[in-house]
Amino acid sequence: MKKIYDLNLVERNDVAENTIELIFTKPSDYKFKIGQYTFLNVGEDPQDKNFARALSIASHPDEDLLRFVMRTSDSEFKQRCLAMKKGDSATITKATGSFGFKFSDKEIVFLISGIGIAPIIPMLMELEKIDYQGKVSLFYSNRTLAKTTYHERLESYNIKNYNYNPVFTGIQPRINIDLLKEKLDDIYDAHYYIIGTGEFIKTMKTLLEENNISKD
Repeated sequence: MKKIYDLNLVERNDVAENTIELIFTKPSDYKFKIGQYTFLNVGEDPQDKNFARALSIASHPDEDLLRFVMRTSDSEFKQRCLAMKKGDSATITKATGSFGFKFSDKEIVFLISGIGIAPIIPMLMELEKIDYQGKVSLFYSNRTLAKTTYHERLESYNIKNYNYNPVFTGIQPRINIDLLKEKLDDIYDAHYYIIGTGEFIKTMKTLLEENNISKD
């Protein structure tokens, strides 16, 4: 049987339109790497999968808390999350996944939409922590400013060569090659990290491939 870890809710915050953040206590023996995800269960029975969802961990391994962020909906899981109060219990499984950095001389470019920002938060925290000197560009696509999760936080990271480029598709074009050419030093001299809906990922991959950017 998979090991289950017990959590208690510390805070529930509204972080964008129809978007909430849940902050839990972190068990002393819970280990994870930046970019990993886990299964959060907010039901009374840890084995009841109706109240469990796979969520990226939006906190840094050095923090003594676990942070998750999600869009709200009418699903039983999301409604239970919305009803949670400070001190309420939940469980998680062992962290898994291998979405991580590739450090090199190339620019780090994040192409992100919506709630895909969750695993990027600890990545930016790590770059800030290690005083990263390379260039980092974040392109974050949302329909409106109100729907942009952690907008003010994303503006404030103290990373030497960091550029935050919010894209509001309700009033401006989607992320395109002209925008990348305008904002990046060299579109071919970069590592691209893409997170978002399946449609967004497919569109971004096609955009890069059509402009002869290596799949590697």
